[in-house]
Amino acid sequence: MARRKDAAQREAVAADEPQAQASAQQKQAVTRRRRQQQQEKRPAAVGDAAAAAPPSDDPIDSMAWWKYYPWQYGGLVASALACCSTVLLYDQEDPNRVFKLGANMALGMAALLVHETRPYRRMTYGDKAREMGRGPLQILGF
Repeated sequence: MARRKDAAQREAVAADEPQAQASAQQKQAVTRRRRQQQQEKRPAAVGDAAAAAPPSDDPIDSMAWWKYYPWQYGGLVASALACCSTVLLYDQEDPNRVFKLGANMALGMAALLVHETRPYRRMTYGDKAREMGRGPLQILGF
């Protein structure tokens, strides 16, 4: 009985071989076409890649370093300075403590303004969703 089943299975496999070979050849042809299309899209050389690249809208490319770094990190430094000066320089006996607290609060608000206008920001879920063409809840897995 077992031999008959094995023989039947071999005959079925032999009958399916032409179909399997044809489907394998079709898959190989599709793969070859995709590779060829990808190679046609690629530039020929590294020098051509730089020439073919679109112009960058990177802020650091268009700004001097002495403008870029204070704009990018100035808010962080100013907020740390405001926090440290509030904690370390506070004295209950000081007659100007209200002025000092107000000045530190103003420095913190200016730091927030600088921080919110910095050139590089981390992408939010909304930005990623817009880039991928999906809703933010779909990105989060809901």
